Amino acid sequence: KAEAQKQAEAQQQAEERKRAEEQKRKTEEQKKKAEEEKKRTEAEQKKKDDAKKNGQAQGGGWSLFSDAASALGLPTCGVGVNLACKDKNVVVTEVIQGGPAHKSGNVCKDDVVLEVDGSAVGSDDVSAGWKLSGPKGSDVKLKLRRSGFFGTETVDVTVKRDDTPAPSAAEEAQKKAEAQKQAEAQQQAEERKRAEEQKRK
Repeated sequence: KAEAQKQAEAQQQAEERKRAEEQKRKTEEQKKKAEEEKKRTEAEQKKKDDAKKNGQAQGGGWSLFSDAASALGLPTCGVGVNLACKDKNVVVTEVIQGGPAHKSGNVCKDDVVLEVDGSAVGSDDVSAGWKLSGPKGSDVKLKLRRSGFFGTETVDVTVKRDDTPAPSAAEEAQKKAEAQKQAEAQQQAEERKRAEEQKRK
């Protein structure tokens, strides 16, 4: 009877150690996930901060211009493009669907903005933002450098400034779903990697 009791106690202690180890493993995994989430959040915030520092434009007007103009009650209509300063050039990173540039069909992603209304832009991204924005319905003339199948060409286009539609709720939901799907896929890949490492050990 004493031996049976001793065996039962030993088994109970072994089960308790197993549960403690399992709880410890779960706690470590949760801590690791929290750290990964923190890093991901910090990386996203850094990306936003870097974009702001680089003067990325929204809807044809730089955020710096839009904030200042709104405070002064000035018009902030643009041509509906996102811009960024790359290699000392002002480059179109996105032509926003439904915006003036998109409707004109004459502005493409990766176009380099050389002039706005006859004034050279160069690497002066803030100046480009001011010049692209203006009264609703007014025309803005752009000189763009475009790389294509037959080489590089310079094109002159005229775009009428107008409001740029905000992304619809459906588009926002789709972007959010895609981002969540990517995060889940990454998490699953990390879990598989950890499982394989644990298996090798």
